[in-house]
Amino acid sequence: MNGEPWDLAIIGAGPVGLEAAARARENGLRTVVLEADRVGAHVRSWGCVRLFTPFGYNTGPAGARLARPDADAADMMTGHEFRERYLLPLADALRDAVMIEEGARVLA
Repeated sequence: MNGEPWDLAIIGAGPVGLEAAARARENGLRTVVLEADRVGAHVRSWGCVRLFTPFGYNTGPAGARLARPDADAADMMTGHEFRERYLLPLADALRDAVMIEEGARVLA
């Protein structure tokens, strides 16, 4: 990160973007995640809604290895629970090797 160029830029800090960042971290890529709002903002916007698939279907292997969620794969979480119990801890765990820029709108 020390002024070196990034190997990978990921747009969006939702479930897919954070999983991609976790995989990139495992592969030693210098990665930046650009999020227009906050980590999991879209999930937060429908937080009261229960996900229609179990927790295990909404995570990837790299993210689960890093965040070590306390949830069972069969748990049916709300969006709020998913963000609080998985996305935010995953983002925190990534910050040692991945730069997560919140409030960074990509224009072109």
